[in-house]
Amino acid sequence: MQVIGIDIGFGFTKIISGSNYLMFKSVIGDALEVQFKDQFVAAQDQESFFQVDLNGRSYFVGSIAEQQSSTRHYTMDQERFVAKFAQPLALAALARMANGADPIKIVTGLPIRYLQKQKKIMRKLLSGRHTLLCTDQNESEREVILDIDDVRVIPQPFGSVFGLLLNDHGGGADTRLLKQKVGVIDIGFCTTDYTISDRTRYIERGSATSEMGIAKAFRRIADELNDKCRVDIELFRLYEAVHHGSIRIFGKSIDITELTNNAFQSLAADIANEIQELWADEWDLDSVLITGGGGAVLAPYLESLLAGEINAIGGNDDARLNNVLGYWRYGKNQWDRTSANSSDS
Repeated sequence: MQVIGIDIGFGFTKIISGSNYLMFKSVIGDALEVQFKDQFVAAQDQESFFQVDLNGRSYFVGSIAEQQSSTRHYTMDQERFVAKFAQPLALAALARMANGADPIKIVTGLPIRYLQKQKKIMRKLLSGRHTLLCTDQNESEREVILDIDDVRVIPQPFGSVFGLLLNDHGGGADTRLLKQKVGVIDIGFCTTDYTISDRTRYIERGSATSEMGIAKAFRRIADELNDKCRVDIELFRLYEAVHHGSIRIFGKSIDITELTNNAFQSLAADIANEIQELWADEWDLDSVLITGGGGAVLAPYLESLLAGEINAIGGNDDARLNNVLGYWRYGKNQWDRTSANSSDS
């Protein structure tokens, strides 16, 4: 049995099993035969080359799709994302992570607004036996059979709660959360989830999904660059530019530091206003946790706008892994420890 956590996000797909993890942009494209293969392969490492054949279609996945596919598929619509993108992204990741023919048990998450409506759909898309043909950078092909016998779908931000509460064996780690009422702000690419964990119990009243994801700030940046340079920049191509504070357009380097700061400040103010309204009656929160890839970026802007004890979740090499780490640890708690207890009885 393999326990695997997978977070299929609008921005990035993340997968964890034990000490192994993988992350790539949630972009798929039609696979092409690339000419000048030697030069092309030299510029690629093994981890960035994803080509999978699934359900009669051949896909490039991740950065290779961004770079090479003439037709790229990308969406910020939740229903379309689950219906068209979740399965190929998840199975491509699992084809890299799965070990042999052992049955696979998965924990994943959905935004709170869509959990009730889409969790059965997600289980159906991922459960069962799947056969993929995977092609590596040297054109070697291998058939991968994935036998997924259980899929748990939990509220997305609870991944970060379980990541703190549990250790890598599925046992208790941070016992404070067992006794505290904590607000969680999970800022993703397209959405932000707000939820409350009251002694680890999910509280519906203080939970919601907002369209205030980091993409809103990226859209503002892209619009201003379009006004200035007459270039329509796809949002997923702004990650590196925002990280470095500059972007090259037609050979000219453009400083976007001030533009980025203004966009993030505006987004943080919008999120703070939503929180103050949603949690108006939650004055007894012990602390507020900020998580998610967008959370790592916005935390410095949000801290001065929120009351109480504010903690940005760290501890990982990349904050985008906070939720998926918790998914995996929750799976270890549910399945590995259950199996161990059954064996002892």
